[in-house]
Formats: sequence, structure tokens, C-alpha cells
Amino acid sequence: MNEFFKYENLKKFLVLLRDNYPIMSFRDCRSNGVLLRHDIDFSIEKAYRMALVEKMCGVKSTYFVMMSSYTYNPFAEENRRMLRKIILLGFEIGLHFDPAIYDDVNNLRNAVDTEAKALEFIGGKEIKAISLHNLGVLKRSILFEGYINASDKSILSDEVYLSDSCMDFRGKDPYEFVKKANDIVIQILLHPCFYNRS
Repeated sequence: MNEFFKYENLKKFLVLLRDNYPIMSFRDCRSNGVLLRHDIDFSIEKAYRMALVEKMCGVKSTYFVMMSSYTYNPFAEENRRMLRKIILLGFEIGLHFDPAIYDDVNNLRNAVDTEAKALEFIGGKEIKAISLHNLGVLKRSILFEGYINASDKSILSDEVYLSDSCMDFRGKDPYEFVKKANDIVIQILLHPCFYNRS
């Protein structure tokens, strides 16, 4: 399955999605189709490269930015520039929120709003969608009213959710999995850090 993580093979998968299923942003979710999502855990540059590949394939997706990343600073000039370019290419930007970094779990709503406002400042677009970082560690899902939550049970169950976390699709074949998108909404999470040219 590691062959999947080469850009050439990713392009084939994206073209298959484009040609056979509605691909939606989280803002425009309908009754069937694909929510294509990318959590930017390590590198905005890798996310920007993936956005260029998707643009070439005629595919739209949502990029979730982590304001508390240990490996990149969204406020750094080059990162801000790349995030704005991703938006200009027509992609949605959302907040990739890590609740584990906060001591006061009763005040997470303020933290979400603060991070979302900071991301809006960087990108110049209102933040409507949110994904939670490292859901497995949390052992529970947290939903934030007023945001479109990628961890909402209606779009995050074993039946409707596919992730390449740790470069492993957990025994699911992506090409078989996407066939469900004819009848229901499915969510596919691809991490830009795993994909490369060779």
C-alpha cells in the first residue's frame, strides 16, 4: 500500500474521485459524496504541494491548520503566504485543534475561538470547520457548537471514515471504500506529510 503515497498514484485516486463522486467542502456537505480532508500536522509546505496536485486534478478539499504545531508556525511569513495561496487556489481552510495542550478542559471553547480568530487573521477567511488532533488519545469526541465538526458521529464512524494515519488504511482499500459515496457522505483524511514525488 506504500505505493499509494506517491504523487503519481495519489493523482490517479483523485481523478477517480473527481470523475465518479461529488466532492464537497465541509461548508457544502450534502446527502452523498466525499468530504476530502487534510490535517496539516507537520508542514504547510507539504500541504501547499498537495494543494497544487489537487488543483491540477480538479479536486477541492479542506485543509486543517494546527495553530499549536510543534513543527511549524502558521504566523511565519512563508507559511502565511502558502496558506493564502491554498485559499486562492479555491480550497477551504479549517482549524486543526489539539485540546490536549490545554490544562483547563472546561475552557476549551475559548481556546477554539481564539485559535480560529488567529487563523482567520492569517487567511482572511472565516473559519467554519474544525477537526480534532489525535482523537485516539482523547478517547472521546468533543463537538463545538457553531463550527462544522469533522468528528461529528454522522461523518466519523468506521462505516463512513477513512484515514491514512501512520500511512495505514487499517485494512481498508481506498478504491473500494469510496464506492459508498454514491449513497452516503464519506470522509477521507489524507495527511500531506506522507505524500511525495518518488
